[in-house]
Amino acid sequence: MEICDRCGSAIRPGEIRYIVQMSIAADDGGIVLDPVPEDVMEAIITELDGVDSVDIAKQVYESNSFILCIKCKRVFMRNPFGGKDRGDTTEDDISRMFH
Repeated sequence: MEICDRCGSAIRPGEIRYIVQMSIAADDGGIVLDPVPEDVMEAIITELDGVDSVDIAKQVYESNSFILCIKCKRVFMRNPFGGKDRGDTTEDDISRMFH
């Protein structure tokens, strides 16, 4: 049995589940000089000395997968970042559809 990563409800074997695959990558916004001046590169290297390489890598790129139940998939697709709702269907409306 799997658990919905959003609401924690159990997803029984045979029930539909949704896999959300997310990746996020850093973008310097065009501020990194090409080529990077040597003094700037030395300062960056000094700043990163002793920092865990996994933490550094996560600052550049990270990905993850999440399992959602059908109710949470609908909510997620309407408003994936949980900000101001962009639609007229609320989570309560969706909850009533399944209870």
